[in-house]
Amino acid sequence: MKFAAGVDVGGTKCLAVLLDEGGNVVSQARIPTPHADVLANSIVDLVQSLGAFESLGVGVPGLITSGGVVRSSPNMPSAIELPLREQLEARLNKRSG
Repeated sequence: MKFAAGVDVGGTKCLAVLLDEGGNVVSQARIPTPHADVLANSIVDLVQSLGAFESLGVGVPGLITSGGVVRSSPNMPSAIELPLREQLEARLNKRSG
């Protein structure tokens, strides 16, 4: 069975879920929203704690480019020109589609 992970980056917490092929939540975890400097590492650690997954979706409020750069986010004022997609790809050793 293949699983997908999803993360909601909020103002006070990051919530991660692991979903089965039917879209059912299999497990979940949360952490306080970290500083932008460690956001990618925190997201990867969080979702990897849930188990193996094939794909990852991350929701971040604010102005995000099509290339996955967080230009600004009301929830994380320190996230200015943050190359989140690039950082996640490097940490997970996976390319986005």
